[in-house]
Amino acid sequence: MMCTSAFQFPNPITGKRASKTVCYRTDGKRIWFDDIIELIENNDLCLPNSWLQEMMENNYRFRDLTDLDINAMTSKLFNDLKSFKSDKR
Repeated sequence: MMCTSAFQFPNPITGKRASKTVCYRTDGKRIWFDDIIELIENNDLCLPNSWLQEMMENNYRFRDLTDLDINAMTSKLFNDLKSFKSDKR
């Protein structure tokens, strides 16, 4: 889990800034907001069926992540962001 100030980064769904801490979680495949339940209940966020199916198959438990898993996911995320930015120029 990693955290930052919600005031620095607007919520990508609502566009609002908040004076709380925003935390992100990961299962090694996806990254999501710590308050994802609030986004589902109050902003009609829908999770992909594949994600829901995977959660049910694993009895709503995620595998333990190693430092290597987290480093690989972080590298992929930053590379994806770089290519996204370059596509927009």
